[in-house]
Amino acid sequence: MPGYLPIAEHGIMGDLHTVALTGTDAGSNALFGSLQVITANRLGLSPVLMAAANSAGGVMGKMIDAQSIIVACAAVGEEGKEGDLFRAVLPHSIALAALVGVIVYFFSTHGQAWIPAGRVWGH
Repeated sequence: MPGYLPIAEHGIMGDLHTVALTGTDAGSNALFGSLQVITANRLGLSPVLMAAANSAGGVMGKMIDAQSIIVACAAVGEEGKEGDLFRAVLPHSIALAALVGVIVYFFSTHGQAWIPAGRVWGH
C-alpha cells in the first residue's frame, strides 16, 4: 500500500506548477505530465491516476493564478482588489487541493479496479 504523501504530492505538484510556472493547466500538463507518469511508473503507482491527479491539482491552482485573479478583477471593474480576491480564494484552493489528494489516495488504495489501465511507460 503506497503512502499518502507521495500520492497527494502529485495533485499538490500540479497545483503549484500551475500557479508558479505556467499559469495554465494545459501548460502544466504539457510540462510536467510526463514527469508524473514516469515517477508513477518508477514508484509502482498508477500512471493514469497520477497524471489525473496532476491535472486536477492544476485546476485547483488555476483559481489562485495571478493572471486569473487580475483578469477576474478587471472583468468586474475591481482593479486594485486583487489581493483581497486572492486572500478570499486561497482557502478554497487549498481545501479543494486537499480533497483531490484524499480522492487520489482513496483510488490508489481502495479503488484501483476503477482506474483505467492506460499505457505503461518505459516497459
